[in-house]
Amino acid sequence: MQEPGVPRSLKERQRLERENLILEVAQAVLMEKGYHETSMDEIAAEVGISKGTLYSHFASKEELIQKLLENKLRSLRDVAEQIAQRDETAEARLTAMMRFMYLDLYGMYFRLIYSLFNSVEFHALLHAGRIKEPTLFQSIANTVMGLFEEGKEAGEFDKSIPTRVMLGIFFSMMSPMAYKRLVVVDSVCSPQELVEDIWRVFFRGIATGHR
Repeated sequence: MQEPGVPRSLKERQRLERENLILEVAQAVLMEKGYHETSMDEIAAEVGISKGTLYSHFASKEELIQKLLENKLRSLRDVAEQIAQRDETAEARLTAMMRFMYLDLYGMYFRLIYSLFNSVEFHALLHAGRIKEPTLFQSIANTVMGLFEEGKEAGEFDKSIPTRVMLGIFFSMMSPMAYKRLVVVDSVCSPQELVEDIWRVFFRGIATGHR
């Protein structure tokens, strides 16, 4: 019996390979030119396929971008869930997630992430509902909230601070804007140093003081 998700024919495998190539090329173009300047015409030309073939995979640029975002969020979700299963303190696991965000995800894909979230056109599409926020983000948020709750029960974190406040501050510190300003533009610190500084600011702020 064939496993779920495995292409059933050579044609399906070729289609999947072509779709992955389209996504790779689209990502490269986005990282180089930004959201506004990226066109489906250029993506099709770079892949070496017709526009009709491209649109048979993705009905619009927005749909293609949605798929790219889902892929990145799915990777983040999988890593977050793996880290959450470690036999470590909640603080250690949250720090590992922070390191993945700044040293791995931003290290490889910062230009892509920044070009999207710094784009007026992209935000307009989000607010208009043409690009729906992936439910994967909620899964990631739930995993992180679970670690904050574990930390509270273990006496690591201050129970008087609402978990959602901790979550909001934690994710705000993961902002690509902050990364760009502190690491890319002003060169205030290296990504590794930034992680260490954020760790000190964040975890000293929610520590109970008797650990």
